[in-house]
Amino acid sequence: MGEEQHLSRIIRVKRLEKELSQIELSRMTETSRTFIQNIEKEENPTIKRIERVFQELGIKIVY
Repeated sequence: MGEEQHLSRIIRVKRLEKELSQIELSRMTETSRTFIQNIEKEENPTIKRIERVFQELGIKIVY
């Protein structure tokens, strides 16, 4: 599993753990449902947007 696939899975699992819909998460992160869907489908999101999604899901990013 590549790093991109792994990040997509983490986001989806964490969203479901928090019982959030894609629409709810998109509102929290000021993105669209389509954007969240694309992340979970492993399509090319920007790092800044991924960081915002991680922040809202309580996922710590270590650089």
